[in-house]
Amino acid sequence: MQAVACFCNAENGGFVVAGMDTKRTRGGERIRSLRPLVREQGICVKYRRVLDSRLFPPPDGLEIDAIDAPGDGVIILIEVPPKPEEPKPQTSASSDELTVEIYGCSSW
Repeated sequence: MQAVACFCNAENGGFVVAGMDTKRTRGGERIRSLRPLVREQGICVKYRRVLDSRLFPPPDGLEIDAIDAPGDGVIILIEVPPKPEEPKPQTSASSDELTVEIYGCSSW
């Protein structure tokens, strides 16, 4: 969720991938291995509902796709389009904590 909010605030948008193990590097992150998610009916709709309920304002134009992975799993690809300066910043609220965080990052 933080990564999606971060790219919502980035000038060029970006991509968020769920289902891969990564390692942080000086330039960002490098994929180390696939860790596919369990295939579920309507998984993309579930991701959208969670993002819409926890990001403010709800992000427009997100594309969420489930891509088949080896075995019976999926990789989730979330494309975050570029967003105009208004209504930035994108914020994220945690249901576990009564905090709201503002994220800013650059796309790479």
